[in-house]
Amino acid sequence: MRYYLQPIQRKLLGLTLLLLLLPIFLITCSAVEPSYDGIPFSNWYRRLFGEHERTQERAFNAMVEMGVEATPFLMKKWEATENKEERYVIAQVFAQMGPNALKAKPLLVEGIDGIDENMIAYCAQALGSFGEQSADVTPMLARLLLTADFTTQIKILEALGNIGPGASEAIPRMMEAAQRSRTRTVAVEAMGKMGSKTVEHMMGWLQDGTSEQKLLACQVLGEATGNVEEALPYLTEAFKDKDPKMRVAAVRAIGRTGPAAIVVLDELIQALNDKDKDMRRETIGTLTSIGADAAGDKMLDAMKSNNGNIREGAIQVVMRWESVRDRAKPILITRLADSDAGARYAAVLALSNMGEEIVPDMIRLLSSSSVQQRGAACTVLGNIGRPARKALPRLQELRTDSDSYVAKEAQKAIDKIS
Repeated sequence: MRYYLQPIQRKLLGLTLLLLLLPIFLITCSAVEPSYDGIPFSNWYRRLFGEHERTQERAFNAMVEMGVEATPFLMKKWEATENKEERYVIAQVFAQMGPNALKAKPLLVEGIDGIDENMIAYCAQALGSFGEQSADVTPMLARLLLTADFTTQIKILEALGNIGPGASEAIPRMMEAAQRSRTRTVAVEAMGKMGSKTVEHMMGWLQDGTSEQKLLACQVLGEATGNVEEALPYLTEAFKDKDPKMRVAAVRAIGRTGPAAIVVLDELIQALNDKDKDMRRETIGTLTSIGADAAGDKMLDAMKSNNGNIREGAIQVVMRWESVRDRAKPILITRLADSDAGARYAAVLALSNMGEEIVPDMIRLLSSSSVQQRGAACTVLGNIGRPARKALPRLQELRTDSDSYVAKEAQKAIDKIS
């Protein structure tokens, strides 16, 4: 019996040893360092703390490129050191990796639960880079807005903004931060990323807030990613305010409502003549957002307004709408002789953007009796460049035009086309 058991025992012993060694083998295989550009992780890590800034930068980028494969090795480095400067750098690498470093989340949560302001800032930044997957950390980040210094608060607000709507429970704390001068801008941007909850909270400020709070509400809604139509009646009131900052913020927020802003179209057209240039610029953006389907006819009429600023602004809006291009063309050609320099310049840009299709019209215009039209046509053709080479013979003739402005513009056009 003994002689028959020995081979079986040997096989069992071999199998047992294999089972014992297999995990070690697998661990060894799984612990193989990742590499980048043929250089292993450990070498890059040493360079991350080298003397030369350029070497550090390259090592940092290499860590980020190694991504998810480098994350467990960086976590081991974090756990193996008590050097806070070293951990700062690792946290910054995690922040650049984004979701690829998600496994490091527990370490980063520990980092924001301490008293080191720099550690809190760097770890918050990394947690924010995970987006919605860090939504569960929102309460901790929100509490830190009450105690952290201003520099750290900025990083926390950026993190909350990157988390997005999942961090909307922190909006009350962000509203407080928006009323502090040092954190206002970042808080406004962060709240704009909170989705529909942002509008709900801003309605309170728009209805019953102080002038400062109403301004902040308009600024937040101007950054909002959610639907802000609910706030349109209050934004319309703010749009009429005497304070230029309030008007600018309100018209930007109105632009977020898109076609719904058609209800204030006439007021917006008149705002193209506002004395504040920022107001005029934001109004152009808001009118554009309404769209050609809803506002096309009115804006084409505005290109014929008696007011130069309105004509100029209307041209800038219409030139962004492909669907009304053909209807706008004859008006734009007329505007090349506009008495207002701004309207003329806007018409030149709009026609130049039409490219080769407008070349025949511009060649005909080179024979216009209007000095302004001849000169502007030369400018348009020059802006179009090589596709306008059919105009070269006529442009050559205009080099000796009786008007020096036309002759000069003709030569410029020839140089650009040739």
